[in-house]
Amino acid sequence: MLNCVIIDDELIARKGIEKYTEKISYLNMVASVRTAAEAKPFLDKTDLMILDIQMPQVTGIDFLKSLPKAPVTILVTAYPEFALEGFELDVMDYIVKPVSFERFLKACDRAKEYIEILQKNNHETDFLFIKANGKIEKIFFNDILFIEAKENYSDVHTSKGRYLTLIGLGNLQSMLDSENFVRLHKSYIVSIRHITQMDSNSIYVGTQQIPISRTMKRELKEKLLKG
Repeated sequence: MLNCVIIDDELIARKGIEKYTEKISYLNMVASVRTAAEAKPFLDKTDLMILDIQMPQVTGIDFLKSLPKAPVTILVTAYPEFALEGFELDVMDYIVKPVSFERFLKACDRAKEYIEILQKNNHETDFLFIKANGKIEKIFFNDILFIEAKENYSDVHTSKGRYLTLIGLGNLQSMLDSENFVRLHKSYIVSIRHITQMDSNSIYVGTQQIPISRTMKRELKEKLLKG
């Protein structure tokens, strides 16, 4: 059972989502509120957040940015132009209003699979599980070359192949050892052991060129020299 919170200032839209959640057997609605401030007391026990963007006081995007660790989130909004920014914040899905039950169910099913995969992973192993290509794949940390964000997916490049997964870059980063993996850019995580070259604006993993932000350049240089 997944605990979910609905946040939407539009009463009709909020009531519609409430009815949809009642039809999905694995969802347990713990709160349905109109503002981000009203939702905060419930977030500690929330697995899935269904969030509108344009709301009074604080927008859904700003609310997500303010959370140290947000629940898995589905954005529901009348504004498709915010999709890219939402995916950069590792949201699970982005649904444009009006919302059909079929589209909502698809997003929730994806969220459920994603949460189940996250629960299988921990820091005490040298591997992680991801769902990719319709299968559950076991990925050893030593095999990971780099990981690239692609909208609401992550493309995991390994020495044995590539795996496209729904797990967001931020969540993948939290599963990896920070001594051996570094996030060089908003769209890339790189295995330090597989870096072959570094210049003023990029690093290389074999022939793959990856941009590096200014803020990360000094930190990475220290890690490489230390290693």
